[in-house]
Amino acid sequence: MARAANLVFIGETAVGKTGLATGILIKALENGYRGLFVKAQDLFDEMLRQLADRSSRRLVNRLLRIDVLLIDELGYLNLRPEQYTIFFNLCLTNVRTKWLNQTLHHSADAGTRERETRLRNEH
Repeated sequence: MARAANLVFIGETAVGKTGLATGILIKALENGYRGLFVKAQDLFDEMLRQLADRSSRRLVNRLLRIDVLLIDELGYLNLRPEQYTIFFNLCLTNVRTKWLNQTLHHSADAGTRERETRLRNEH
């Protein structure tokens, strides 16, 4: 935690990615950090809802108060193109601010590499 790094766990299903990340999150909470565990689909859906009702700044402000953000199951997403854009814009905004000092985790299946390649080619 003291070093503040972004972590990404990639591997086959049921190898312990979520368990490992949850252990890190629990340790952070025990040491006084604020943390949040969220499934990626839920986060992306919330971002889209808040964009629709023009309250996305509230979500960004809420996430900026989090010291350790654990985003789980990025490998199982069913997203609309604008949801990718919202997420990457949120990340770019926050890389310049507090998220530079946070831990980002995502748990992904082996198919994620293909989706990551597709995302890079689309954006």
